[in-house]
Amino acid sequence: MADIFDEYDSLADEDYLGPGAEAEISESWFEWQPPPPRVTLEIEETDSAQPSLARKLLTSDSAREILEAIWDGDPLDIHPRAIDVCADLAMLVDAERVCCRALAQIAAEAAMEGYCGDRLFPAFANARIAEALDGILDEDWSEERLGLPVDSFDERYRLITLGSGLNASDARRVSLTFNKLPDPTRRPLYAVLVQNKPLAEVATKFDLTKDALKELITKVLVRLGVRHDPGDLA
Repeated sequence: MADIFDEYDSLADEDYLGPGAEAEISESWFEWQPPPPRVTLEIEETDSAQPSLARKLLTSDSAREILEAIWDGDPLDIHPRAIDVCADLAMLVDAERVCCRALAQIAAEAAMEGYCGDRLFPAFANARIAEALDGILDEDWSEERLGLPVDSFDERYRLITLGSGLNASDARRVSLTFNKLPDPTRRPLYAVLVQNKPLAEVATKFDLTKDALKELITKVLVRLGVRHDPGDLA
């Protein structure tokens, strides 16, 4: 247990942006919305007489045409994939924002390089989603370091603002700081605070005692400048 706290305490000072405006914690710290109904992607061999849905939509030399084809209704299931990637990486980033950027990158690369093939499509899509996530994090860090304000109606950080009561600027600071936490700290916190998984279940999964996990959550929330009632950790 000491190793986890030591790793958290080793977070570089320049990576910690300091606490924002404090906010009381409501029933849930971070808003978690379930993924929309999945669209089943038909996977066929690329030499099939009947081209697959992905090959139909991604075969063009016009990125605009491809983007128009894959945007409306999300026929290639990119939004659920974006949710899964963010969850797998335990990152506090709006999945819809990641999805929108990933769709544009998928369209651009498919137009330039051609369709990757049905067997490679899942890996291709996930790679574009990861690139989109990296780009968003770089963009947000640039804005934060420049001290650019976040409009109160900006929904990019609603994952936090809806549940915690933080304003958008503080939510950006908290999310960026959270995403810089080391994996052994960030992943169990994400499971409890974002995915609303039972404390006992998460403690067991990450080889922690329930009390140690409570202590870790409290320590990180205080470090992030977010007040909470320890009694909320059931």
